[in-house]
Amino acid sequence: MSLLPPLLLFASWPGPLAVLIALPASSTAPSWCVSDGTSAVTNRAWRRFVAPDFFASFLTTLLLIIEWSNA
Repeated sequence: MSLLPPLLLFASWPGPLAVLIALPASSTAPSWCVSDGTSAVTNRAWRRFVAPDFFASFLTTLLLIIEWSNA
């Protein structure tokens, strides 16, 4: 596991918010290794991930726009 996400919790604003927005991506961690036997589980995990990912991408884009407009 990378140390970057925990370190971002102690970064200046909006680093901690970006970490919280990225948390839905961790819901697919059990499905990273795919084989023929686990493909059905991986398919369900992917469908569970898509909706939160769209929302997280929207929030990340919004966060970047707000931060860049304040700079």
